[in-house]
Amino acid sequence: MLINIIKKIRDRIRYRLVLSYIFERLATIGVDIKPFYFCIKFLPEKIDPNLEPKLEPLAANFLSSSEINRIYEHPENKQLMRDNKRLLEEGYRCFGLKYNDEVVSYLWCNLRRCHEVNPFRLGEDEAYLSGVFTFKAYRGKYLAPFLRYQLYQHLTRMGKTKVYTLINIFNTPAIKLNKKLNSKPQKIIININLFNKYTWNFMTRFPNRFLITI
Repeated sequence: MLINIIKKIRDRIRYRLVLSYIFERLATIGVDIKPFYFCIKFLPEKIDPNLEPKLEPLAANFLSSSEINRIYEHPENKQLMRDNKRLLEEGYRCFGLKYNDEVVSYLWCNLRRCHEVNPFRLGEDEAYLSGVFTFKAYRGKYLAPFLRYQLYQHLTRMGKTKVYTLINIFNTPAIKLNKKLNSKPQKIIININLFNKYTWNFMTRFPNRFLITI
């Protein structure tokens, strides 16, 4: 029965707005359902960025502790302060773009494990990416794709050949970004949480493409 339910959800994903509304309403009564794409990108030995940002000059690198503290003190990030310590404790590193010595866009990557939704330990040649964020004043300048390419270059030099990402099926901008970067979905993971007490994950494989028309 459960397999049939998963197949029906998969086949009807193109109606994402309807499903998104239904899931939002269910969440209000304690039934939290979140469907994700689990994606993988294989990194080539040489990475040639072909998506130039509309802002220069930019510097890209892993951020120091003081730089991380500064971005979390930014008014647009105050609600995320509570996550800062947790991410650092779980082995995440923050990678950012700086313009005039100011961080304008950043993301988190973990070189040890994927801890979200369906946790697993990473191999020596693997990395997990989570949460691209660009400050409002710098959005629309194609910084997110450029940021990912710059991180790919750093990861390649570190011996990483595979990068995993987890994308909410209803997050259209993230899907578009991953399509541009040739990231391939491997499966759908459906996370179900009841009343913040019980959690289940169900997985289903599907053709190697994004099913949502965007």
